[in-house]
Amino acid sequence: MMKLVGYRKGTSKKGSAYCMMNILTDPSEMDRSNGQIGQKTEEIFMPSNLVDMLKPSDIGHEVICDYSVSGGRAFLDNVTIK
Repeated sequence: MMKLVGYRKGTSKKGSAYCMMNILTDPSEMDRSNGQIGQKTEEIFMPSNLVDMLKPSDIGHEVICDYSVSGGRAFLDNVTIK
């Protein structure tokens, strides 16, 4: 499960809007086998078309991220707040 714990909106050097979403996640089996104790945080880049999806009332809620893969890279397509 991923839980939204914060976010930061900004503008790139090229003038495009973006958002960095901070989430709390449970560690994977690999993380645990490498010594991870407890939960971990991750920062996820949200492109300009998704910037306005988050609002302060979303903090603490579960987040579901939908990705697509193109050219071997993952791209965030949608964010759902439960």
